[in-house]
Amino acid sequence: MGQIGRIWHVRAAGWRARLPGAWRIALAVAVLVGGLAMSAVAVTGLQRAERRVQAEALNGRTDAIVTAVTTEGRRYVNALLDVAAAVGAQQDLTAADFAAITRPVSRGRLSGATGISFVVASPPGQVAQLQRQWRRQGSTTLSLVPARPTPAEHRFVVLSRSLDPDTAILGVDTAASPEAVEAMNMARDTGQVTASRTYVLLRDRAAPAGEQQLSFVLTAPVYEVGAAPDAISVRGWLLMGVRGGDFLSQVLSRVAQDKAGVKLLDTSTAGPGIPVAEWRPPGKPYSGPARVVSAQVAQRRWTLSVQPTTALIERSQSQLVQAVGAGGFIISVLLAGLVVVLATSRDRAVKRVMQATAALHEDITRREKVEAALRRRDAELTGFAGVVAHDLRSPLSATTGYLALLRDDVRDSLDDSTGYYLHRVESGLRRMSDLIDDLLAYATAENAEIRREPVDLAALTAEIVTERLSHLDSEDRLASTSAPCPPSPVTAECCVRSSTT
Repeated sequence: MGQIGRIWHVRAAGWRARLPGAWRIALAVAVLVGGLAMSAVAVTGLQRAERRVQAEALNGRTDAIVTAVTTEGRRYVNALLDVAAAVGAQQDLTAADFAAITRPVSRGRLSGATGISFVVASPPGQVAQLQRQWRRQGSTTLSLVPARPTPAEHRFVVLSRSLDPDTAILGVDTAASPEAVEAMNMARDTGQVTASRTYVLLRDRAAPAGEQQLSFVLTAPVYEVGAAPDAISVRGWLLMGVRGGDFLSQVLSRVAQDKAGVKLLDTSTAGPGIPVAEWRPPGKPYSGPARVVSAQVAQRRWTLSVQPTTALIERSQSQLVQAVGAGGFIISVLLAGLVVVLATSRDRAVKRVMQATAALHEDITRREKVEAALRRRDAELTGFAGVVAHDLRSPLSATTGYLALLRDDVRDSLDDSTGYYLHRVESGLRRMSDLIDDLLAYATAENAEIRREPVDLAALTAEIVTERLSHLDSEDRLASTSAPCPPSPVTAECCVRSSTT
């Protein structure tokens, strides 16, 4: 039953193997989906780590940018305060004094600065008097140009040191710029350097539209010599024009480099914010959301929007994410293919086992038929042996009886030779009877246990010699002698030597 059960199990496996290969496809798809899911999890983890690293890098870069902007703005403010203090210390300020005081100021030290101007206020009816006064102070080429329409108060540039080649604003009425007037009023009221809202500087308005930049001015009040710093004692203002794009690009090229782009907005007033400047590294696309921070510069709150570029994160990290994703996909496909190959190999192996099992089953069936035939043949031989033995015993018994009657009848007239021959016949009949008995015993023995008995080899040898030599004449008769063999632990043995007479 166990062998039959195994055969049926293998046959069932073979039937399953012959079913459509949907289970192999399902297994391969499951492996592929599992591998892709694990790859997606790994890629997602790496992307999160990359975003975390990018956020940390962006935070560090943003802090550096804010520090650079505020530090640079403070440097501009300090430079303007120094000039304002020196100008205010002059009892009778002349053009030569102003030139000497502002000589250290240069565009190399103050990126984006257009120049420094001294601005004084004048009622509309005193323009000519103001012009004569400052011509006497050394500004001989001064020609005041009032703004139109006429403002309530003119604010003329009476002294100026331009940092732009071929650009002069001497005599310009800054009242034409509401942003500059607003900043000057705030500086006068607070006594501190003030940055204006962004606008196109008066000196840049004649330039082509593509060359104009949004700019701002830093204003510092200049007080009368020895006067207390209040609105009444204000002698005028120092204005420093700064082009926002030049200022920001010069500052950020050293700090932001190509790692981030920056937008600068003026959010000190209500509303969405006034653009001041924007700087973006050339050829570097943005790679993530911006971080928005604030910076205070000259009483003006600026908002900086710092947006990372693809250069912020090392390329190797992005390549690692791509490599993991591609590697996971390739490995998943290979595993799915391996599953298909293994499943197909298993099917082939099951098919071979099925074929071998079928062959084994056929061999077992054939062997069973052969064994059945052998058992039938054995039974037939056993029956035949019994029949033959029985049939042989009958004439043998009759022959033995007749021989006994013959011996009794001729007992008295037998000579030695005839008696010897009768003895030999009787001996042959006994041997034949013993053979028939042995044949019957063998035919009925089947699986009976074999019994061992000792055999007298000397007697057996003498009997065989007599049987084999009895037909010879006396002159041809062989003489034989026997001697006991050395004792054996198993059987008794005898050594025989023969020779001719």
